[in-house]
Amino acid sequence: MGRSGAKYWTFFEKFVMVELYSALFCPTCTHDEEEDLRIQERIRKLSWVTAHHLGCCISETSMEVRDLVYTAITDLLGIDSVKAPQDKLSCVVRCCRSVMEVLQHCQGGPVSADEFLPALIFIVLKGNPARLKSNIHYVTRFCNDSRLMQGEAGYYFTNLCCAVSFIENLTAESLNMPEDEFTAYMTGAITPVSAWESALVACESMHQLREHLACLKGLSERTDAVQKGTVELKSNIEKFKEEITKSITSIIKKTPLIIRPRKTPISIDRQDSITDNLPSPIAPIIVTNEGVADTSLPNFYMQNLQLLPLDLTADAKTNLKLDITPCSQPAETLQPDDETEASKTILDKDEIETLAHLPVPLMPTTSKYSGFSKQGSQIPSIPCNTGDLSLQPVPNVDTENKVLSSDVC
Repeated sequence: MGRSGAKYWTFFEKFVMVELYSALFCPTCTHDEEEDLRIQERIRKLSWVTAHHLGCCISETSMEVRDLVYTAITDLLGIDSVKAPQDKLSCVVRCCRSVMEVLQHCQGGPVSADEFLPALIFIVLKGNPARLKSNIHYVTRFCNDSRLMQGEAGYYFTNLCCAVSFIENLTAESLNMPEDEFTAYMTGAITPVSAWESALVACESMHQLREHLACLKGLSERTDAVQKGTVELKSNIEKFKEEITKSITSIIKKTPLIIRPRKTPISIDRQDSITDNLPSPIAPIIVTNEGVADTSLPNFYMQNLQLLPLDLTADAKTNLKLDITPCSQPAETLQPDDETEASKTILDKDEIETLAHLPVPLMPTTSKYSGFSKQGSQIPSIPCNTGDLSLQPVPNVDTENKVLSSDVC
């Protein structure tokens, strides 16, 4: 299998194991959970074990060594937070590398296998990872054999299994101490003062302090960035304000704004203070007939057209001016001029001349209306040439009685 094939196989294996993790990890058909509880309780009872008891050269009082030990414990605790077998194996490899760094720092040289296993046991005792046996069984069952049987990962995983087995079978003889003392430590009759526990508490405090300092440093940098951005924003706002002011000023100079009063509709018939200066609406004036109703038409004109006496004496005061030329002939010899046709007016003409051009009045007279069907032939007929004045004979007029007559065919 080539390199690309191995890469695809690893990816496929990881994908399948992640999807089936809830069904394959610590199944109910096994005793993995009971083993986890048993090893966890065993590690709690062995919390008094120090590096001196195990015969390793880890300096529990050194600050740098405590930091490296703390890093190794963190890597070991991360084995329960991943799902793929190769990822769990990678956590074991990182933990063991940190242990090697601890030993190299303490010895100042290369590390042998005899020194590595006690140091790894010490890390497991101080870390007490959750579900340790279940994770070991999961990697053993589903991880590729080529990784477990060879290479760095296989070596470190084998040492982890040996460390867990040593903890399960730990006795007083393994620690080179009397049996009664070992029993007293295991039962809690003796509570030793461990330098590592105190150092671990101090290391935890220092670690939190460093985290807080780093957080404060980050907040300080962010505050400086915000203040710098605020100053830049303020300057940009001022520049924008100046640009807008210049633009508005130039626009006002080019096109000045003239605010005119608002137009409101005007009612002509509205009588208020706004329309006092307007003329009154044009409306017809109704004149009553009081005092005129009982007066006949001729009397009305006679009352208004009375003749006033004309006084032509010299003492009389009048506005009438007469242009009279005196005549040299005596009054007895004066005679009126002959009346001519030109001197006649339209009022002097006979009425017959006017009536001759008028049509015959069409005024049928009946005694009593009795209906159209009953009258029958009594209805007078009207000739077709009634309106033609050229065919009508000249009417005879009686000047004395003023009666108009004509022959109607």
